[in-house]
Amino acid sequence: MTVSDQPVATAEEVEFQHLLRILKPLTNFQLSTGIHTELLNMYNQMKTEVKRVVGHAQDLVLTAELWVCTATDSYLTVTCHLINENWDLQSYTLETAHLLDNQSADYIVQQLVRIAKDWAIKEKIHVIVTNIKHMRTACEKAGWIHISCFAHTLDVVFKEAMATSTWEDLLKKCRAIVKFFHQDPGATQKLQEKQAELNLPQRELVQSTHGKWLPTLHMLERLSEQWPAIHEVSKDRLIEELWFYPQERQMLHSAVQALMSLREVVEEVGQHGFNPISNIIPLVDKLQVTLGEMRENKVAEKLAEKCDYHFGSIKNNTWLSISTALDPKFKSYRGLREQAEKIKAKIQHLITGSTSHQRYHEQAEYDFFVQMDTASALKPLQFWASQTEFKSLYKIALKYLTVVSTAIPMERVLQMETSQTVAKWRCSLEPQYVSLLVFLNTNCPTVRGVQFDKDER
Repeated sequence: MTVSDQPVATAEEVEFQHLLRILKPLTNFQLSTGIHTELLNMYNQMKTEVKRVVGHAQDLVLTAELWVCTATDSYLTVTCHLINENWDLQSYTLETAHLLDNQSADYIVQQLVRIAKDWAIKEKIHVIVTNIKHMRTACEKAGWIHISCFAHTLDVVFKEAMATSTWEDLLKKCRAIVKFFHQDPGATQKLQEKQAELNLPQRELVQSTHGKWLPTLHMLERLSEQWPAIHEVSKDRLIEELWFYPQERQMLHSAVQALMSLREVVEEVGQHGFNPISNIIPLVDKLQVTLGEMRENKVAEKLAEKCDYHFGSIKNNTWLSISTALDPKFKSYRGLREQAEKIKAKIQHLITGSTSHQRYHEQAEYDFFVQMDTASALKPLQFWASQTEFKSLYKIALKYLTVVSTAIPMERVLQMETSQTVAKWRCSLEPQYVSLLVFLNTNCPTVRGVQFDKDER
């Protein structure tokens, strides 16, 4: 059941039991009770192991993903992140809390505090990364720093940038066109014929998710690419609602061009799992430069404006700036030159209770790190794993590079099918089993029948 997060009640379905009778006639069909017992045993064993691991860690980060199942049901999946003794970033789901219809920041933080206390890790947590709005004040009351999920913030940027009647009407039309072809097999067949006649790629149209920039990009890319075939089908069927007028085609082109720059930046954050926040400042700067170079592109202009609003102050964020400074690729990043002395002072101050000699030693360490050649360093964690001579900076890097950039794994950010599949599986679960099955599915790689590192999931 944990392989695909199927409901435990699946074992009691007539069709499933009929299949088992064919495969194994003597099977006991009171399966759900036995499965439940076995899953609880697995859960208790794994929880003991996860508690042991997080209990030995010094610095922890929590990510909290809010996801909505129905109009009255929402859940909060809480994941703990740590860097182990081998400098591997490890992530463990702790609990999925059933929020019902209460999604207020204060209530969510109450749940986070409860979970942290249940796992005896509250004092080890410094930062909370979430895809939830208005969390900063509530987190500060609990003694935590709040950092917004980078991917979620880009969704907010996109949603606000496209919040005009003109764009809303065009996106509505795009979704209607995709829906038409998905629901009419004859039209789909005709579209494929026109694709072949016009030497267009034989690819299906894809539907978007409201408010999400990447699914919208996938939809617009495919429509922009296939519009000549769509136009031919619309002429044959005399359906004016399927036509893209020249101005609309230009808008599609502008949107695709602008949103592709977002995709290029997000792909640099990482392809799988969770990744440190050390490259976010340089990537935001890169995004702003790229958008600024798109002359006469109204979508790029609006995205740049909203990026500046939501990301304009990130260089003043201590956790982001120090993480960037301790990444060997970005330690001398020109975008942080104005903050260089301030960052250096903050790093020195992090060693509390140190003597003046220790402070001098720390300053010498940081100066040496800045001056050393790190051009060949691929990833910050790999670099610091081999730099134990930095007694002070080593500990600071361990703490700050544990902070991750997204509230969900990158494969769910970048791969629409994966994200949609996870959402479908989760929403099919019985509420009483959600936390248990999500916990096992995330934390038990052996359940899938293969062994692999968490960083590769």
